[in-house]
Amino acid sequence: MNNKRRIVLFLMNLITSLVLLSGCGIGPTTKTIIIPGQEDVHVEEPNSHPFQVNKIYRLPDEITSSSPLLGWSSSKAVLAVSQNAGITGQTELRRVVHPYEQSKVVPGIDNIDAQMLLSPDGKNVSQIVRSASEITLKIISLTDGHQTEVAKISTNDPYFLQDVSWSGNSKFLSYLLLGYQGDEYSRLRSYNVEAKTTKSYTLAALAPEGTVLTMKMSNDGGSVLLAINPPGRYGRTNLLVGTVHGDTIKIQYERERAGEQYAWLTTDQFVFLGTDGTLYIYDKRSSELSILLEKVNYFQLSHDKKSIAYSLYDQD
Repeated sequence: MNNKRRIVLFLMNLITSLVLLSGCGIGPTTKTIIIPGQEDVHVEEPNSHPFQVNKIYRLPDEITSSSPLLGWSSSKAVLAVSQNAGITGQTELRRVVHPYEQSKVVPGIDNIDAQMLLSPDGKNVSQIVRSASEITLKIISLTDGHQTEVAKISTNDPYFLQDVSWSGNSKFLSYLLLGYQGDEYSRLRSYNVEAKTTKSYTLAALAPEGTVLTMKMSNDGGSVLLAINPPGRYGRTNLLVGTVHGDTIKIQYERERAGEQYAWLTTDQFVFLGTDGTLYIYDKRSSELSILLEKVNYFQLSHDKKSIAYSLYDQD
């Protein structure tokens, strides 16, 4: 997902979180749908309703000018990468808390860049540090600044770093290594933050399906969602569900013409957006595909996976 879309989704989440229902005269801008249940999802009669904006908080100028928003580090604190006002070309990580009037630099973190990814629990950020000879992937604690090296890739290695993503419970930081010289070098690696171990899975068997673009590991590390560009179909994205078997990934389900938005709902269920604007839920235990919503433009799950914020094609 590109930076522009990430920012749009984040802003939608920001407004949703700050909203209180009121009788204001402005029209609805998005809707929130409540997903009942824990492991099983029932979508027959969703509790969906429009909301009206009661109050919008303006972020400080140093954040809104040109700063990529990383996300919520807590229920009332937002993180952003900002340009240092005193040193040209230098960036810094800043935190702004409710009522969002002033921001403060998060100390102890260097080499700040917009490629940082905030973990869903708001406790860590991933960071890619590049030099002339190598690329290093790190995890940095926002509590004490402690850095953990996840991977170090030499420029002489036969692959390059393609994508980095957190699992929904922040337990796994996963990344793709795609081969320069052939798919036999391509790997998906997943770092277990709690156990401090890395597992590597070959992607050579997926070569006939196309080029892997992005992926997201499930909360238990046993399954993975893969967005793939099929051979000879530039601009098209297929979605694959893979199950981990040893050091390989076995494909369980494939959806052609899926959109670029997808997310795990539980360890066995995920939601994804089709190119026709239909939002689906798939249960890999029963192989059941259900329609949740139609004419959806963007969506984002809440951290507790009980709600979906979304916008529609035919509404503001």
